[in-house]
Amino acid sequence: MHIYKYKLLRLLFQNICHEVDTKREDMKWLVQTLDSLVSHCSDKESLTEQKRLEQLITRYKNLIPTIELTMVKTDVHYKCYTYRKEVREVCKKLYRMSSESVPGLT
Repeated sequence: MHIYKYKLLRLLFQNICHEVDTKREDMKWLVQTLDSLVSHCSDKESLTEQKRLEQLITRYKNLIPTIELTMVKTDVHYKCYTYRKEVREVCKKLYRMSSESVPGLT
């Protein structure tokens, strides 16, 4: 994959991760809102909705470690791609300098 395309995908992924992180506040808001609304519905309905919200929060919490690990791996891969690109550029320059300084070297 070309380094620039990878960089673009990495930025897109980081933006998505940032959005996921902002959902923490949304989860808090959902809990507070449900707490205020359950008093206006039956016990059965309130328990059902609380359970649904708990499942949603659990799914969210289970995603966080995977996303964080993927972010770390993405950064490592990006650094590897960048390093490889820089090493290739240095090798090309060294080869060019070497072939210019020693006639007949190809």
